[in-house]
Amino acid sequence: MDQLLTLYAKEKDSDGNTTSYDDEDNNKDEVVVVNPQRQRGRRKIIRTSGILIKDESLLDNLLLALTEWKNGWMNKNNERTAIDAENYMILTSPASWENLGRNKHQKAEAKLNANITIWKLAKQVMESVDEDFAEKYTALAVTHNFIGSPHIDRQNVGPFYGLSLGDFDDGTGGIMVECTARIVAHNNTKNRVAKCDGRYPHWVAPYDNENKQRFSLIFYQTMGASQPLGTSVFNLSDDDDFSCV
Repeated sequence: MDQLLTLYAKEKDSDGNTTSYDDEDNNKDEVVVVNPQRQRGRRKIIRTSGILIKDESLLDNLLLALTEWKNGWMNKNNERTAIDAENYMILTSPASWENLGRNKHQKAEAKLNANITIWKLAKQVMESVDEDFAEKYTALAVTHNFIGSPHIDRQNVGPFYGLSLGDFDDGTGGIMVECTARIVAHNNTKNRVAKCDGRYPHWVAPYDNENKQRFSLIFYQTMGASQPLGTSVFNLSDDDDFSCV
């Protein structure tokens, strides 16, 4: 990962970009300010897809709940100022409230209760993909029209799962993750759940955010033993002749 951040540092010399840290970011993530499109010509992009969620009724109900959530805000509701998104919300599991003070505990509980439909439907999705992780993840990021925003999730103790829904074109708006300094993986997450390690630089691939809607759910864990860094992408097919380590 240091090699990847070194590559970004080199970009600063020629493009004026930098790597910064946002103290107001709830997740205390390191934000990598780069132009992924400019780097595209110098990197190999591999494409892979997450696990398709075949329960269309579940996806329809989830998209309806997300749309109602989005429509409930007159203006942007972005809880992570370092991220470019029209709406961004973080829900946390009751297990993560144990060490919170009374006020923070009450706020987290009220927030979860106000969005319990999204939480329960998302839980069903994760249970259909990874029953073990469905009992472990401690936070759920809910986003609307997330754009680009390369960053590293410093508080994650292991890989995350990502799902996206909406009317944006299939094959666009996936999760881009650094495999090596010269290889980037594009994970198709539309109606699919992809497993990635957010402790590597990652961002959202381009899509028609001006005319289309894209919602996403990120399931992640911030409590428990930290897993060693390994591969950044877990959805490669058996035909791929390299690994993202």
